[in-house]
Amino acid sequence: NVKTTFLNNFCARYGYKDIDLIDPNNYDVTNPYLTDVIKKLNDQIHWYGKTNQAVSYYKKEYGFVPIWVLVKVLSFGMIRDLIMNQKSNDKDHICKSLVIDKTLKVTEIQNLLELLITYRNICCHDDKLLGFIHSKVNIRTTSYHSHFNLLKNSNTYIQGKKDLFAALIAIKYFADKETYNNFIDNISSLVEEYSKKINSISKQELLQYMFLPQNFADIKNL
Repeated sequence: NVKTTFLNNFCARYGYKDIDLIDPNNYDVTNPYLTDVIKKLNDQIHWYGKTNQAVSYYKKEYGFVPIWVLVKVLSFGMIRDLIMNQKSNDKDHICKSLVIDKTLKVTEIQNLLELLITYRNICCHDDKLLGFIHSKVNIRTTSYHSHFNLLKNSNTYIQGKKDLFAALIAIKYFADKETYNNFIDNISSLVEEYSKKINSISKQELLQYMFLPQNFADIKNL
C-alpha cells in the first residue's frame, strides 16, 4: 500500500521512468538528506539492474526501467526515504492517503512508518523481536494508550511508545479492520499456544516480556 500510494502520486506528477525517479528536481531540493538518498537509490537501481530479471530486461530492451517495476524491488526503507524527501505538498498527500486517521501530522506518520520498518527488518532478518525497544522512535500518544493500563513515568507513557505494542498501535493506523483483527487474533492464538507448551514462563510473564498489556486483544474493538 505504501509503495503503490507513492508510485501513483509520483508517476502522475513527474513521470514513469527510472530517470524521473532519480532526478533531484522532483524532490525537495532543500532537504539536506536528498543527495544521500539519491545516491542510495542509484546504488539499488544499479544492483537490481544486475540481479533482477525484470529490471535488467527493461533496461536492455527499452533503455529505461518503469518506476512500477523498480518499486517492486526497492526496499521499504528506500521508499520511506523517497517519500520523506518529496516536496511538502506531495509528502502531505501521500502520508494522509496512507492512514485511516486524517488528523495525523506528517511527522507523526513518519514516526509510525519508521517504527514499522524497523520491526519489519527485525522479522525479515530473523533478529530478536521479543523485548525489542526502538532507540529513537517515540510514537504519538493516542487514545489507545489511555484505554490500557500502560506503564508510565510520571505522566509520560513508557509502554506503547517504542516497543512491540507501539508497533501494534502503528499497524492499526494503516490496516483495514478485517486484516487487523485477523492479525491480532493470530498473535493471541500464538501466545495461548506457547503458554500451554512451555511451563518455564507464565502467560502473564510472557506478555510482560513482549511489552503487551494482558488485554492487548481489546485493541480490535477500539
